[in-house]
Amino acid sequence: MGDRRDQLSAEEELELVRGCAGGDPACWHRLYLSYRRDAWRILCRILGPSQDLEDLVQTVFIKVHRSLGRFEGRSRFSTWLYRICVHVAMDHLRRKQRRREIADLEAAGPLVHPGADPSEQAMHRQAVSRLQRALAKLKEAKRNVLILHDLMEVPADEIGRLLDIPVPTVRTRLFHARRELARQLVRQKRDRNRP
Repeated sequence: MGDRRDQLSAEEELELVRGCAGGDPACWHRLYLSYRRDAWRILCRILGPSQDLEDLVQTVFIKVHRSLGRFEGRSRFSTWLYRICVHVAMDHLRRKQRRREIADLEAAGPLVHPGADPSEQAMHRQAVSRLQRALAKLKEAKRNVLILHDLMEVPADEIGRLLDIPVPTVRTRLFHARRELARQLVRQKRDRNRP
């Protein structure tokens, strides 16, 4: 995910977590700065652009702070944080019970070179918009697995741990999500070509 996280080894993560659990404010500050951007990106990918993102990042870190004593170190801290982000996002979606915008796929990485001509950039924006609309039609459970796996490149076994579902369920949801997404994109193209 973020560059800062990649610079921390598992041992450094554990050392920071222990320092935080022991009440060391310097450790907490470093942990927060190292993972804040990753938490924001995870939430943005699941929820889409939202004015609530900064508040939700704070919610994630409040939960992290309250739960640090229960972190056992069996997995990487980053994996544990990821799980908390997913749960915070799911809670937010359940509370809102509204139609959501899908994450800005531009954040997944530039698909068009910044120096591309304006017509190419416009075509790219239209393609991203079509993909976002198609993703919005998927059921939440399938969409989340698709975003986590295909856009964020999270392995199926980790998605299973994060969402607390068996790996075969992850694969089944991913299969059906991809198929439904393809159908939605075909339907959009057909509707666009109608006279």
